[in-house]
Amino acid sequence: MKEKNNILLYVLGLLAGLIFSFIYKISTKKNREVITKSKNNFEKKVDEREEKIINYVQRYGRINTKKCKEIMGVSEATANRALSNMFQREILLRGGAGRGIFYYLKNINN
Repeated sequence: MKEKNNILLYVLGLLAGLIFSFIYKISTKKNREVITKSKNNFEKKVDEREEKIINYVQRYGRINTKKCKEIMGVSEATANRALSNMFQREILLRGGAGRGIFYYLKNINN
């Protein structure tokens, strides 16, 4: 009787594992589709944090990740993502290389 119970528990465990892995695959596929769509459909709207960046760049001409981190009050990774996102949306242009990368506003007259 114990052997039958152990086999039944083993089979139920395998079945539960298959069901959860199937659900996980479906959910991650949907998440990937949403992320892809959001990357391809950038909007030029700016949020409150991005307004701080734009105001700083208008005043001082350029901004780097370190200064962005300070004015936004976020981590360096978050500041870098914000600047890169604005660059991809063509709100900012990028100059420099490596650790010397900086961002500046796109010239509206050109």
